[in-house]
Amino acid sequence: MPAFFMIVANADVGPKPSLDIIVRGIDTDKYWLDLLVIDDANYSWLEITEEEMDKVSKLAEYRDEEGFHPALLGGTKVPL
Repeated sequence: MPAFFMIVANADVGPKPSLDIIVRGIDTDKYWLDLLVIDDANYSWLEITEEEMDKVSKLAEYRDEEGFHPALLGGTKVPL
């Protein structure tokens, strides 16, 4: 008699939330653009050099009165 095994599989399917951000009027200079989020994660998915981090370290430590902080510099629970 053949043996049958039941395997449970979960998949992450379907469209994901997305956001398009259009910045106009700053064609000649470099700018940092980050989203403000609320979560308790402390991992940054952004790979920047130590020199670049020195330039934006105050921004990376930013927290407003409601707990918002920069997502890429400050860290998120999941990748943005």
